[in-house]
Amino acid sequence: MTVRFACKNCGRMLAAGGRFAGARAHCPACGNLVEVPSWAHSPDSAAAEAASTGAGGPAYRKRASVEAEEDVVDAEIVTEPVVEFLDPPAPAKKPAGGREPELSVVRRMFEAMLDPRSIQWMLVVGGALAVLGLIVWVVSLGIFENRILVAVALGVGTLLVLGAGCFVSLATRYKTAGNALAFLGCVVMPLNLWYYHAQDLVRLEDHLWVGGVACCLLYALMVRVLRSPLFMYAVEAGITLTVLLFLADLSLPFDSSLIAIGFMVLGLMSIHAERAFSPGDGEFCRDRFGLPLFWSGHVQVAVSLAAVVVLQAGEFLGDANAGDKLLAAGIWLAAAYVYLYSDLVVRRVGVYVYLAALALLASLLTFVAGYLTMEAAIVVLAITALIANAIEHRVVVEQRFSRVVAPLGIFLGGFPLLLGWLLHLRATSRLAAEIGWQEETGSWFVGAMLTVAVATRVSAWLYRERAPRRTVVYLFCSAAALIIAAAGTLRMMHVEEWSRQAPILMVIPIAYLLAARLWRGKLEERALSWVARAGAAVILIHGLMSVINVKAMLIPIEGETRNLLLGVVFVEAAVFYALLALFRRASVGGYLSAASACAALWQFLGYLEVPHYLHTLLFAVLGIGILGLARALKIEQVKIYGPGGGQGLVTRGRGRGAFQVGNAILSVAFIAAFLQGIGRLASSGDDWRQLFALCLTTAVSCAAVGVVPGGAWRRAYVAYSVALAALVFLTLNIYVDLSGWQKLEIFCAVGGIAMVAGGY
Repeated sequence: MTVRFACKNCGRMLAAGGRFAGARAHCPACGNLVEVPSWAHSPDSAAAEAASTGAGGPAYRKRASVEAEEDVVDAEIVTEPVVEFLDPPAPAKKPAGGREPELSVVRRMFEAMLDPRSIQWMLVVGGALAVLGLIVWVVSLGIFENRILVAVALGVGTLLVLGAGCFVSLATRYKTAGNALAFLGCVVMPLNLWYYHAQDLVRLEDHLWVGGVACCLLYALMVRVLRSPLFMYAVEAGITLTVLLFLADLSLPFDSSLIAIGFMVLGLMSIHAERAFSPGDGEFCRDRFGLPLFWSGHVQVAVSLAAVVVLQAGEFLGDANAGDKLLAAGIWLAAAYVYLYSDLVVRRVGVYVYLAALALLASLLTFVAGYLTMEAAIVVLAITALIANAIEHRVVVEQRFSRVVAPLGIFLGGFPLLLGWLLHLRATSRLAAEIGWQEETGSWFVGAMLTVAVATRVSAWLYRERAPRRTVVYLFCSAAALIIAAAGTLRMMHVEEWSRQAPILMVIPIAYLLAARLWRGKLEERALSWVARAGAAVILIHGLMSVINVKAMLIPIEGETRNLLLGVVFVEAAVFYALLALFRRASVGGYLSAASACAALWQFLGYLEVPHYLHTLLFAVLGIGILGLARALKIEQVKIYGPGGGQGLVTRGRGRGAFQVGNAILSVAFIAAFLQGIGRLASSGDDWRQLFALCLTTAVSCAAVGVVPGGAWRRAYVAYSVALAALVFLTLNIYVDLSGWQKLEIFCAVGGIAMVAGGY
């Protein structure tokens, strides 16, 4: 049961569990105090009552079910879950009969191991491995020299195993053991055909197919006599092995195209053979004996698709021709039909719809890859996705057909974005240039990405009322495509270096974040907010990598214009995350804003070629000052309860923002100081200025332990202090010229004083 209500301060729709009815909570958007209403006063109570009792007519009940499925109150209003409660949840009701004692792990393990089905499979696998090992051993000894005698022995042995399995299963109470023996005989049976062919006793032109027919008849007889669905898998295995034998006899065992066609035909036959059994509850019903054929058919289809992938990989590395592409596209199309048939006719679980969409996408890409450029393929896929979505929107179809078109539209709409991003990486990545994979982009690329942006935006408009979640996905794709198109436009204007593009592109995530604020509480807010965060993260990571000298073992670049440009980017990032913290009180924007500001300052100091050991000291002093300001503005630790009922502590008060900023700056300073100190231990020399700066940084870390309130941050600063103090002693041990006993004396004295002070 979920209670939905509106925040009186920001007006955003919130959702909370029914156990928290009447509890106080913090709004995840504005951070103000709200009270969760009782279920009787919730807007969902009337809808739930009407949907359960039938009030309001079929249309009302249908709308209520759609709202429950999409998890929104209105198609245009986004409901956000409350994650911080100030009051504990109501205790859960215990069942009247009491709770059954939970079984121990050891007992459950033994019950699973001693299950008859587990024993049956162990017998099957163990027997098969034993027989296979025995055959290999006997052949290696060279005992069997008479081929005819061995062939007769194999045939008679197979029949004896089958007969023994049937006798034990039907005439004794050891049915599981009998089924295992019979299944073992079914697995060994195709080896007779393999032996006949390998020893030139009976070949394909000498009517070897008669043996295959005999095997199939024996399989059918075993199913009829033992009446176990297990042997349907044996039938499929026997037929598959026989077909592989025929392919090997044609001297084409490694032809991927022939294997793909053969297994696809087998898969189609097996999946459709499932319909041959009656759908009732008879002895040979469809659920027991038809589904094994269905699952086996899907395994055969998967093998066929794997062969197609191998075939396409070979064409990508070598010379491709149109005939091979048409064959691969046809097999992918057949796979799409198989998955659609599986969902619409057999299973109706929805998973096969997404597999069908992937297969259709692969078929389309295979067909157009050899005839169109990458930009043209992007346009074709984007327009195809838009047409599919428009057809679903305009044409009234059954729900099961609607489930087929929706995943296809999502895949066709998202894949062009992925292709555009790959082209962008090929045009800007240094690694792509080094391996010869770089490709220039121009106006065609920009036009293709703009087409993707327009197509996905129109798709979002089509689904704005029927499927809000899909609307969010399409809005995200549209905004991301615009960012990639903007980067391509800058390259057309000869602004090719990423360090020069980043300050301009960083304006786009800020604009998206401000636009999301304008659509506060709407679907567009969520999509624009997420694409703004993703775009900012990609720009920052790519920009940071542009000022790293990879060939010099990740040494930062100093004294160059790129430091100034990246500093501007991090200033923009600090503004971006500050706005995010302002708009979303429950987010980590404050920490990220402070970290971005530190990175900007670091770049400016790097441009001025300030020594590295002074960077950390400056950050430490700045961070402890901001923490002191946060304590002056009043902060406190408040106990909260999560949606599951778990307890925790959070920081609240007017100084919360300064508290986040100070912690972020100090964390950057202490981690950087520790890593720099570790690097100096491996170098030679004794720079006492660096040791002095490290000592001051350690002192600031100890002071931070007393400044922050109790909780996770105090424990973090204690860990920082211990690590930095140990690093100071290690560095001092290298710098000073004392004997081992003198160093031990100093360590014991200082360590004892520290422990006494800590204990006091």
